[in-house]
Amino acid sequence: MTQRQIHNLEIGEVWSLLKSRPEGLHPGEVAERRAELGPNVLSAPPRGVWLRTLLKQFANLFSLLLDVSAVLCFVADRMQPGQGMAALGWALVAVAVLNALFTFAQAMRAERAMQALRNMLPAHHRPPRRGGDGGGDRGSRARRRATRVGGRSHPG
Repeated sequence: MTQRQIHNLEIGEVWSLLKSRPEGLHPGEVAERRAELGPNVLSAPPRGVWLRTLLKQFANLFSLLLDVSAVLCFVADRMQPGQGMAALGWALVAVAVLNALFTFAQAMRAERAMQALRNMLPAHHRPPRRGGDGGGDRGSRARRRATRVGGRSHPG
């Protein structure tokens, strides 16, 4: 059986799956869910992990294979000098470093893209609650915030 994504479900199935309803949850249900699941927040990723990300690129399978090959070339050069194995070993080290730098740059681009998506999310939202405060977050800082797009301000 294939698993369906939530965005492919009918609206009734989504409400049932989330154990909710269009008019929102009762304040008691909200309190129960917060006690059970904690607050509904997105935590920011730790800052300054670029060095760890860079070092991880040297520990992937391809990089390790290149490193082992370089070591074998250096050992072969020691055993039979003059065969050009040292040059091949240094070439393999250079390829391993370039590979790590390229994959690191790709990982950093992906992280920046994820941060841009996080920035598009509202800073705060109050869903409608049955019998509660009864409405969305009309004064939200995120709604007042303007986003610069193509040199023009657009409501955020």
